[in-house]
Amino acid sequence: MQDRGTQIHKHARIAREFLEAADGYFEEGNIIQTSEKLWGATSHAAKALCIRRQWQHGKYAHIREAVQRFATETGDESIMAGYLIAHAHHLNFYTDAMEPEEADPARPIIRQVVGKLLTAAGVEAD
Repeated sequence: MQDRGTQIHKHARIAREFLEAADGYFEEGNIIQTSEKLWGATSHAAKALCIRRQWQHGKYAHIREAVQRFATETGDESIMAGYLIAHAHHLNFYTDAMEPEEADPARPIIRQVVGKLLTAAGVEAD
């Protein structure tokens, strides 16, 4: 089994890769994959934070609880707001209901939340 530091860096790397992939998919006009990569980046960044803090992260509900806990600790409402935007993108993966005009402004918001989560996990966001 990987040590905690290795796990944190793995999830941080995946989060960064997914953010870059989301941009590429957006430029191609593939909103479904854009959405899933935005969600994936957020989820992996949250996992990195959970591992750092030794919080549970094995279930979807654990991730949401961790992000809420972190947002409450920091007093930064934008963290949970960004997480909810990422979650809407996760749902879009199944519904294909978003237009590019909805996905475009979400990308920098989610990038910012991922950055905050990764910084709190002790790794560089970019």
